[in-house]
Order: sequence, then C-alpha cells, then structure tokens
Amino acid sequence: MARRVAGSRPTSASARRNRGSVFEAPIQALLAFTRTQEFARRVETLGGYDVSGIGSIRWNG
Repeated sequence: MARRVAGSRPTSASARRNRGSVFEAPIQALLAFTRTQEFARRVETLGGYDVSGIGSIRWNG
C-alpha cells in the first residue's frame, strides 16, 4: 500500500477511487442542493462567502 506524504497529491489508485465517490447518491444530493436558490439564500445570510463557482472542477489530475 502506498503511503501519502503530507501535502502530496494522492496516488493514481487513490485518486481514481476518490473520483468515483462523487457519483454516489449522497454526494450527488449535496451537489444538487448547492445549486438551489435556497442554498444561495442561506449562504448570503452568512456573509463573506462566494459560492459562484461551487461544483466546478478545480483540479483534474
């Protein structure tokens, strides 16, 4: 089993496993909620948060 060094990127096997989890129902439900107006209103009441890019791909290694 490969060890992960603090601050390093995950191994390719680990990355593939983690990428697959985004398609599981609980994560999809969370992502769907973050696209709703209700979520945007709740975040706006907190102040100081920018969720305009939520759900976009930041790193695809």
